[in-house]
Amino acid sequence: MIDYQELKQLEDDLWEAADQLRANSKLTATEYSMPVLGLIFLRHATTRFNALLAEVEAAIPARATGEVREGLIKLGFSGKAAIYLPEKSRYDYLASLPQSTTLGANIRDAMVAIENEVTDQHGKNCWKALCLKTMSASSPICSPN
Repeated sequence: MIDYQELKQLEDDLWEAADQLRANSKLTATEYSMPVLGLIFLRHATTRFNALLAEVEAAIPARATGEVREGLIKLGFSGKAAIYLPEKSRYDYLASLPQSTTLGANIRDAMVAIENEVTDQHGKNCWKALCLKTMSASSPICSPN
């Protein structure tokens, strides 16, 4: 559990980072807020995913490998208090990419991969269903590629 001093230090660090972003970026707050919030989401989702991964993997036979194993991991996250994250959508994967990588494109691809994995109880893709209900399916938001 985080104590008051650690929480205060975290708050100070976040404000300092925000001040640096405002001062040293030509972007407006509305332009950098979504990528920053996306990274916060990815970090939280990865933390939740990792917290349950050992439990899910324990139920998978050792002989299951490759795509079969990954499919069983995905299935194992059904009904858990976390969402399944494809490997390229995990924060640790993104943080370990070489500096020469186009990080923005990788983050976008990570979010799209998550959107493609999230389904309702009937197996329908929630993101696509939301797009079809609320906007044109040809919208750039609904067709990120």
